[in-house]
Amino acid sequence: MSERVYPIATATDYEVEKIMAAEKRDYFRIEDKVLLKVAASSEAAAKSGHIPTAFNTDDSLALTAQLRQVDHENQSLLMQLGHQNKDLESYLKSINKKIDMIASQIAQDHQSSEKPQTVSISEGGLLFQSQRAFSSGDVIAIQLTLLPSYVTLTLFGEVINCKQLDTGYSVSSSFLTLTDTNRQILAKHIIQVQLAAKRKQNQDQ
Repeated sequence: MSERVYPIATATDYEVEKIMAAEKRDYFRIEDKVLLKVAASSEAAAKSGHIPTAFNTDDSLALTAQLRQVDHENQSLLMQLGHQNKDLESYLKSINKKIDMIASQIAQDHQSSEKPQTVSISEGGLLFQSQRAFSSGDVIAIQLTLLPSYVTLTLFGEVINCKQLDTGYSVSSSFLTLTDTNRQILAKHIIQVQLAAKRKQNQDQ
């Protein structure tokens, strides 16, 4: 079982939706703890979405990915319903939240014993530490599990820079072929982390 990571504070759905609706995120970047797997890939694999055999592809991940896709496809309809009936919108959102909790628990139960690592992430790319070197222009496949939701995204990126450290390499990458669904998931997660950190800072003052 992997190490459990719990949020210090929780951002409300209203706060997150308000920021996302403004569309003024300018690729916010955060430091965050995630579960991460990286493998060498190719442009052809990135275009076809071919998943490396080293990545976890069990049924639980496929299920959660399908649930996130359905949720994304229903967002516009939910917003329209919300304009007509706020009570119905609140009810449907509560059902979505329950489904998210179940999906997250299923995914968490199927995770390996790998430990979270600290990365720097935005909607545009990922900065992470690696035990192997990459060259600028290399295409990589990325399996990124966000915590504590345990939402797992399979992404592809291009290496921008690789710098040697005492303990390995610092790799900067830019995302390729990022789907709208994955972009929205990343954006929501980043905003939630930022709002939770801001709320904790205010509480500590």
